[in-house]
Order: sequence, then C-alpha cells, then structure tokens
Amino acid sequence: MDHKKEILEGILDSGKSRREIERDMGYSMYYLDHMIAKGANERFLSKFRKYIAGLKQVRVEEPRAPYGICKECDYFTVAQGRNMEPLIPQGSTVAGKALLGIDGVVYGEVYIVEVANGMESIRFIQPDPTDASAVLLVAADPKTFATSLRRSDIVKVYHARYVVNPL
Repeated sequence: MDHKKEILEGILDSGKSRREIERDMGYSMYYLDHMIAKGANERFLSKFRKYIAGLKQVRVEEPRAPYGICKECDYFTVAQGRNMEPLIPQGSTVAGKALLGIDGVVYGEVYIVEVANGMESIRFIQPDPTDASAVLLVAADPKTFATSLRRSDIVKVYHARYVVNPL
C-alpha cells in the first residue's frame, strides 16, 4: 500500500485530527503533513501502525467520580440546564452509584438516568399513573413538565449521592 494512502486512511480510521495524532505520538505540528508530502520512512510507519492499532484496542471505561467525593460512587456527570435548580445548580458535578435496574429505584429520590438514545437526565423518578410500563422523570423546577419514559428505554440508572457545586 502506498504510504500516503496508508497514513490518510489511518488518520480517517482513528477519528482524530492530525494535530491530535502528532501530539499523542510526540511529534511536532505538521509532521504528519510532511510524512504525507515527502514520503514516510519505515521507522515512522511502524510507529504509526502501532499507534493506530492501539486505538482500536482501547477499552472505554465509565469515568470515576472526581476529587474523591464519593468512594462508593461509580459514575459522575455534569448537570446541564436549570431544571433541577436550586437543588442541583447548572454546572454541578453529580456523583452516583449504579443500580441493577429501574426496579431498584426509590420513588422521590434523585437519579441519573441514561436512555437508549444516549441522552442523560438528572431527575426525580416517580411512577407513571397512566402507564405501568413507564416512569415519570420529574424536574425540581415546577414550571418544567414531567417526562414519561418507558422502562425498556432506560439503559442505566445511578442513584445520585453527591453534588459538587461549581465555584
């Protein structure tokens, strides 16, 4: 395979920019451009191939709660929006403990709910009085309408344990 094509395909497959790859590999800015334009040596190609192969083997792990705020917590997120104010201000870090499923919730408590489409909400969970196969996600702000969510759409549930407010 032509070295130019191999490098360009590697960059594309990585999902990273050239500058990010250069920084990760310890090269100066525009080094990849130089290798593409002038020709790459075998030493660079070997290192580049190992870098790209390593990216494909990386396992993504759930982030741990920062600052040691909750040793039993196994997830954290940053609150977006003002729907949970004043209880949880926008920009606060919320740490939570994973539950085995939606059946383990205590109604009226605050949870971090991850949905099948990738969305995440920090809300109170209440039973849905109109549908037994759903729950209501309720904001602290009384002006915000409750959202009905099918239990089958919930991927993960974390019981919110700690909130660290932004400075």
